[in-house]
Amino acid sequence: MCQSPKRPGPLASQTLPDWESRREYGFRGSTIISSVIVSQFAGIAAVMLWAGVLPFAASWMLDGIVQVLRHNGLKLFWMALGFTIVVAGAGYLARQYGLGASDVSAASISAMSSLAQTFLIFTIPISLIAFIGRTIKLMRKTR
Repeated sequence: MCQSPKRPGPLASQTLPDWESRREYGFRGSTIISSVIVSQFAGIAAVMLWAGVLPFAASWMLDGIVQVLRHNGLKLFWMALGFTIVVAGAGYLARQYGLGASDVSAASISAMSSLAQTFLIFTIPISLIAFIGRTIKLMRKTR
């Protein structure tokens, strides 16, 4: 075991810890940094799935409901429902992984919440406009 040189100080017998003792006592500098990055990435992925993709999946599910009401079958509805469940589940898993990866600060959670709100401001109206446009197109086709 390699010891480092003595530290200048009041006690001449004090020595700096070597790398093995740092690992033994829990010094994990790069592990902590990578854990924070992974949790941030997982949080952003959850926000993208929930606030970015899920409104469009719900819009697609509304298309399936319209098809069911028009007696055109359940195929589109079941596909949309399955896709919505997959997107919501993936977002939930990403969120849980991100929260469990490290100690997430309150500032990070607040930043993710504001990012989600910003996405929702745009994605909900765009997905509703897309749904209305597809419904109007469907109505014109059947005339």
